[in-house]
Amino acid sequence: MPPASATPKPPNQRTPARQVELILERLDALPTLSPVAVRLLSVVSSDNARIEEIVRLIESDPGLTTRILALIRRASHGLGDRVTTVRHATTMLGLEAIQSAVLGLSIYELFEHAGHEQDNALASGPSLAQLADAPALDRIRLWTHLIGVACAAESLARHNPASGVKPAEAFICGLLHDMGKLSLDLCLPASYARVIALAERRRIASAEAERAVIGLDHHTAAKRLAERWGLPTLLRDAVWFHSRPLESLPAEAPRALLGVLAAARALCRELHIGSSFDFGRAPSSVRCCEEAGLDPGVLGRVTEELHEAVAERCAALGLSIPTAQESMLASIAQANRKLASLNAALDERARQAEAMRAALAAVGRFNQELRDPRRPRSTGRTLALIADSLRSIDAARRAFVAFVVQDAPGDPWHAWYFGAAADQPADSPRSDEIDSPREHDGSCRSLSDMLRAPGADARMLGLLPWLTDCMSGAPDLLKVRAIPLCIGAPVGSMTGEPATVMLTDLDATAAGLTPGVFETLVASWGAAVAATGAIERALRTGECLAASARELEATQARLTEAQALSRLGEMAAGAAHEMNNPLTVIRARAQLLLRRLTNPADRAAAEAIAQGSSQISDLITSMHLLAHPPTPEPGPVRPRELAEIAVRKAMHRTGLECDIDIQVPTYLPHAHVDQEMFSLALSELVANAIQSCAPPSADQNTPHGKVRVHAHIDPTDDRLCFLVEDQGPGMSEHTLAHAFDPFFSERPAGRRRGMGLARARSIIAAHDGTVTLESAPGSGVRARITLPVWRGEQQIGQAA
Repeated sequence: MPPASATPKPPNQRTPARQVELILERLDALPTLSPVAVRLLSVVSSDNARIEEIVRLIESDPGLTTRILALIRRASHGLGDRVTTVRHATTMLGLEAIQSAVLGLSIYELFEHAGHEQDNALASGPSLAQLADAPALDRIRLWTHLIGVACAAESLARHNPASGVKPAEAFICGLLHDMGKLSLDLCLPASYARVIALAERRRIASAEAERAVIGLDHHTAAKRLAERWGLPTLLRDAVWFHSRPLESLPAEAPRALLGVLAAARALCRELHIGSSFDFGRAPSSVRCCEEAGLDPGVLGRVTEELHEAVAERCAALGLSIPTAQESMLASIAQANRKLASLNAALDERARQAEAMRAALAAVGRFNQELRDPRRPRSTGRTLALIADSLRSIDAARRAFVAFVVQDAPGDPWHAWYFGAAADQPADSPRSDEIDSPREHDGSCRSLSDMLRAPGADARMLGLLPWLTDCMSGAPDLLKVRAIPLCIGAPVGSMTGEPATVMLTDLDATAAGLTPGVFETLVASWGAAVAATGAIERALRTGECLAASARELEATQARLTEAQALSRLGEMAAGAAHEMNNPLTVIRARAQLLLRRLTNPADRAAAEAIAQGSSQISDLITSMHLLAHPPTPEPGPVRPRELAEIAVRKAMHRTGLECDIDIQVPTYLPHAHVDQEMFSLALSELVANAIQSCAPPSADQNTPHGKVRVHAHIDPTDDRLCFLVEDQGPGMSEHTLAHAFDPFFSERPAGRRRGMGLARARSIIAAHDGTVTLESAPGSGVRARITLPVWRGEQQIGQAA
């Protein structure tokens, strides 16, 4: 007998071990053998058994006496009506034949009496529980098969005397070898109905189906009953080992008897005598005879007398098959039923094969479209392909499909909807954030943890209100199932796929798919969702790394510039310390000479010396201010006023007249900046714009083009922006890249020192702002100052 399978049970059910214990307890509660049978077993097993005592025991039950004599007359070839008393039968046939007859009748009557009580209870007004446990096992067909096996085993033993098997022992073992099926049906009728349905659907042996549904098979049940009733060891071995191959039997097993029993069972299945409710492939009776060392040539004689023997024994036991002709007709009807069942099974397998073909085609198309390099993979596209793949399984009915996705623990839940109508393509999904359950801190609950929770099956998930809200487009909410595609990453995990649940009303079984095939499809779809999630995470990670690299590059550039400015400041400080005293002496002496000299040429030389020393002193001061700008002292000032001050400073510094258009609204609120420093920085930009519009020749004092100064507040982020635009020749790419470098200038030597823009950016940076330049050759220059923080505390409160 094959070992019991370890089929996993759902968490909400009993453990397999405890379930088997409960079933065995119900078996122990079955009625015991009659007192006569129990006493007969005790007497026969005694070494001092006397025929007078055995006869007296049997004759104490007149009904049992009558039925035993009828059974013996029909089974005793050559004796016929000469067997008229129990004493005569015992003397002629021996104690073993009498014991077998008593046991067979007693156990048959026990099971039939319990079965009739169950039938009467159901017929008299069953309760809901009784209706659920209504028996589905056809006892008459099973008993007919058992009697057939018993008669065939008896005949095979009689025709093969060399086997050493006594015909009476072969008969009783054949009659009772499947009594475990009767006992399981009495204890668990509803479960045994599922056993028969499963065995017939899968075309397997009943023992395999019993282990899958109940947790133990009829071999174990029969052995338990045989031990409880104290049946002989030979009968215990018959009910325990009769399905095992002969080569796998233990040494102490009655191999010869079990070989006869196996051949008898195979012959009865070939002749369709009754039904064993075993739907697996039946072994050949000839091969069974050869393996057991029996003569296969006697099978013809056994077959000729089998139907008559079955009819006589059935009549003796009270079964409703009184004649050999009716027994043969019943076998033919059974063969027709089996043929019809096989045809139905073939049709079902053909339908399943077609469904499998459609499913495989759907998976193939799904994977091909998913790997299409022309269309980037995304969550929406992957879910759309899954929806199309699922709907192709049952093309006649366009199933409802929706998905609930949480990218990572704590993220919002999103529902993806796909149109159910034929004119709504699945590749046009709609995604909405749904009202998901919340944790105590207000974050969204982890869908992954809910899917991992014990008992989180599809039916429970479908009843969750957060998922029910996503089913509004389904024709029938009661038919919608929630199927987890990806469990997702648990809370605290750094990696993992998004938690994904598919909602659909597709009935996979009705579409022809077996549960295993549909689970394979679901696993394939789940793997695709997980892979898509990994790809999207990789893309996001790549984008973040690229942004970090750009930020690192900008930070390194700023650090390099800060280091250069620091070195420049150190140099300026040293120059100021070493050069200020000599420059002061030079400037003082030049001014003294300027007062004393009267020659115009000498006075011009002295004046040039004084101006040169002042320029050197100013340059050192500028270098020091660039490296270490003073801390701003912000105060309220209107942007219009800042623009006007900057324009005046620029025109004074350049000495040029220019058409400057100040477009700064007077209604702009006060800016909280250092008026002197900010206006100096803005004047550097205006002066640059004025000089960009400088006349082409020295004798012309009026610049060509217009300078525009504009200010506004950016409504997107409340930043204050100043723009200075000119209509000059613009900047080259090289000039634009180095415009803020100290001492850089494209103008002829002596015109500018190249410190203005660098000083302006240093001042604006001290105000937490930025300065940018936009230009192209021939299109002028646009300089922009942006101040993210420019409102005073009172203004911030009013804006809020």
